[in-house]
Amino acid sequence: MAQYINDPVPKYRQDDLNKTTKDLHGYVTGLSDQLQYLLANLDADNIPELPDIIKRIADANGNITNLEVTAEGLKLTVQDHDKRLTQVTVTVEGIQTSVGDMKGNLSELSQTVNGIKTRVQDAEGNLSTLTQTAKQIQTQVADNKGNISSLRQTANSLSSQISNQGSQISSLRQTASSIESRVSDLNGKYSSLKQTVDGFDFSGMVTFRDLRNELDDYPTNRDLERGRTVIDGACISTGEIDVDYIYLHDQMEVFDGRSSGGYIGYCRGYSDEGIGVMNSRSTGQCICTNGGAKLAYGDRKELGVSRHNIFATEDIYIESDRRVKEEIRYDLEEYEAFYRALKPCTYLLRRRDTGRRHTGFIAQEMEQALLQSGKTAMDFAAYGCDEEAKIYGTEEKGLYRVRYAELVALNTAMVQKLMRRVDALERELQTLKGGTENGI
Repeated sequence: MAQYINDPVPKYRQDDLNKTTKDLHGYVTGLSDQLQYLLANLDADNIPELPDIIKRIADANGNITNLEVTAEGLKLTVQDHDKRLTQVTVTVEGIQTSVGDMKGNLSELSQTVNGIKTRVQDAEGNLSTLTQTAKQIQTQVADNKGNISSLRQTANSLSSQISNQGSQISSLRQTASSIESRVSDLNGKYSSLKQTVDGFDFSGMVTFRDLRNELDDYPTNRDLERGRTVIDGACISTGEIDVDYIYLHDQMEVFDGRSSGGYIGYCRGYSDEGIGVMNSRSTGQCICTNGGAKLAYGDRKELGVSRHNIFATEDIYIESDRRVKEEIRYDLEEYEAFYRALKPCTYLLRRRDTGRRHTGFIAQEMEQALLQSGKTAMDFAAYGCDEEAKIYGTEEKGLYRVRYAELVALNTAMVQKLMRRVDALERELQTLKGGTENGI
């Protein structure tokens, strides 16, 4: 049984500080030895009153303290007259604490060798929890309306989730290699986004609103005022689009807001297939293929360009209204010398391999005939030269061309002049014939 020795405290001696120090050191050492012995041998045999203390202590105001010590552990309960309650339980499995009041407010803590868990709840039913282990930390906050948010953190990832009383859920998961988010509802609708170093992967619809800022590095250096852009798996709805390259599969339909105006893309005409533009009824077409191009309306009217020909199913109208012309002159006799100097010829075209001969003029010879007759290029628009066009198969620039339609009126004028001369000769011949018949 432990014994308590009440030794007097050594007196302080100013004249002998060394002895005073030694006495104090010995005294403190003795007290330390007695304290260690007391703690090692503290039991009911040493303190007879202990069984009564560990059971219950209460006062007249209703405050109560209970202490229970067994071989399995220790339990301490403290309660006041307002029914506020605190409990501590200690066992080899862990420590549990709880603090609550009569209104329903409660906080709890549980600690084991595997982790720590806390829980806080108020009288309105709002709740928050925290669970911590060596591998992860999880938190959750919920209110009495059914809204819940949770967070989970590990060494490899960070995940969060928020749901409401309407069963709408949003989640976010972040790792070193990606970020994934998802929003869904009770009806099965959802949208998701995954970002990696390779780019973004969307599921659902994307909407951009009120983009009103000028970017210094924007390719066209223009102000971005598009208003609203909507992107989903089948459609992009926006204002102006400025891109360097578009890969278009099949057709793109064009609308004026509510009704379809037609298609752009791979179009199928009555006899052609290729890239083009077509109205909604396929009656109006503009189609380009590897064999040529055509403009068409229905299945009867076409204007086409093939590898060797330009063709039309009907005659082509050329604008010739008097109201679009001025300085109109009818005297074409001054072009007679030029007309006489023209050299019609036949020829083969080098860029074609058909071997068929063509008739026409050489543009340089037409220019020479014009100069010989005292005219210039301003006097006759039938020929011209494109300074930037290249000669076929070479890098040489400057290609002469002829507008054969310009010769129609000149041919007509020369033929009419010839007809007038023929008419005059016929009249003169008739006169001569008439005089012979009369004996003249």
